[in-house]
Amino acid sequence: SCLSKKSLKNLALATRWLGELTDPISGNTPNLGANDGAYLFPLANGDFRDARPVVAAASRTFLDKEPFDAGVWDEMGLWFNVEGSMLKEKQLSSLPTFQPSTCKPATGTWASLRLADGNLRLAHADQLHLDLWWHGENITLDPGTYLYNAESPWDNPLLATEFHNTVTVNGLDQMTRASRFMYLDWSQGQVIEQSDNQIVAEHDGYRKQGVTHRRTVRFVENTWLVEDKLQPSTLNPHTYRLHWLLPEGKWKVESNDQKITLHLQSPHSLLNITLHVSRFTNHSFSLARAGELLYGDAEVPPTRGWYSPTYGVKIPVLSLALEVTASDAVQFTTEFQFPT
Repeated sequence: SCLSKKSLKNLALATRWLGELTDPISGNTPNLGANDGAYLFPLANGDFRDARPVVAAASRTFLDKEPFDAGVWDEMGLWFNVEGSMLKEKQLSSLPTFQPSTCKPATGTWASLRLADGNLRLAHADQLHLDLWWHGENITLDPGTYLYNAESPWDNPLLATEFHNTVTVNGLDQMTRASRFMYLDWSQGQVIEQSDNQIVAEHDGYRKQGVTHRRTVRFVENTWLVEDKLQPSTLNPHTYRLHWLLPEGKWKVESNDQKITLHLQSPHSLLNITLHVSRFTNHSFSLARAGELLYGDAEVPPTRGWYSPTYGVKIPVLSLALEVTASDAVQFTTEFQFPT
């Protein structure tokens, strides 16, 4: 090979990272960061978002392994005449331990928690954003990019915290937006605890507001539980907004003085999403789609309730938000319950 050993090891780590974030049923991956649609070698039958051809070819080349059963995604490896790993067994065994912020407790379902330690130039303000997958379907969506250079309000708005599956404090981004493509005051994220069925992490993006956000994600039977703890360092009132971006489908809302439940018929399953909050008084709940309010009470910008799977494309989806104002600690609990 004309590549150095260091380059080969870095390519092996990049392959392992992409493979970990690839859904084995659909081949899709989380819609991470600035998605401008580059796919240099579309040498296989499959959807544009299907990463299995790349993962399969790269895994054979740099990891000496077959990540999937035989399928149409193997065509790319045939075009490139991939025969075996460029790294020797000893070099492969010396690769650094790899532990991304994913949780894969059972066959057919997994979660990916967005987390960066501040050493990257972050394109989106999306610390602790959560993607959930259930039997090949992306249940909680990353909004993507859509466009960079359109007229307002579509001049790259979807990078903001409010459009991701996380909590916004006082209506602010987790970092300071300096330009169309740049954030300053990068937030620091860290994993507190991680196992096969649970991950706990936090970030300090709201340190200037005196608030720390910690998220716990765990799987129990057929339910994903997400707990968001917002801990202020002062007794000043703060407004906390939990947001979820969901696939479009038939829906029904039920609420009482303790919880709100959204019954959603997504493309492949019937999903019940239940929201609790420790301070249920002085709260506001809303459901929106394609810039229009469907349920509740909220001002809905034209950019809310959209999903961009690839650059220049946007499709209507459901946007759920629960907002509460409090001067002490607040905890949101979201239950994603799937059929047995």
